[in-house]
Amino acid sequence: MESAARRSGGGVLEGFYRLVMRRTPVYVTFVIAGALLGERAVDYGVKTLWEKNNVGRLKMSPVAVPSSAPGSYRVHFFSYENCFN
Repeated sequence: MESAARRSGGGVLEGFYRLVMRRTPVYVTFVIAGALLGERAVDYGVKTLWEKNNVGRLKMSPVAVPSSAPGSYRVHFFSYENCFN
């Protein structure tokens, strides 16, 4: 009786095993895709958290300023007063 129930039903983990982990190429593809998607999710989350924690603070950014010679530019890094407050 118990073996008949095992054959017909199966749980979520058994279905996952049958779908993903039974064949090596499918499993490797699942792991690689999961790593890529997980990396993107973590990157998005950290970036969002960083931006929420730094609202109102200006970032240092390179700005090209024309120099005295025609057609040439110098790069200056402007820092603002409220950058690190």
